Amino acid sequence: MMKIAVKTGCKYFEAEIYRNDASKKFLRMLPLSVKLEKDAPGYFSPIAEGERLTGRIRKHRNFTPGDIAICNGISVSIFVEQFTPKEHFIKVGHIRNPEILESMFEKNEGIVTFDFIDE
Repeated sequence: MMKIAVKTGCKYFEAEIYRNDASKKFLRMLPLSVKLEKDAPGYFSPIAEGERLTGRIRKHRNFTPGDIAICNGISVSIFVEQFTPKEHFIKVGHIRNPEILESMFEKNEGIVTFDFIDE
């Protein structure tokens, strides 16, 4: 698994990225800055217009806090609550220590950047 940084304000979280077709396409878009909007189980944002992150659709039955997913190939989601999807989501990764994600997103008006970890 590859690791990336999920940055909001001056705080960053380490995320593990899974190996699947959608995650490979997601990684090629980095660095990617989005403004996340609150949705019941988490936060989401459309990705670059014209981009479609598709891959083998495998219906994931459960999402846990910290999961990163692509929904219908056109938006990125970060879950802060347990969630059972009704739409097509592809898990692309998971953020470690998701306990404070929600407060950090709200504090920074939902602006998040996905980027490679500087080493």
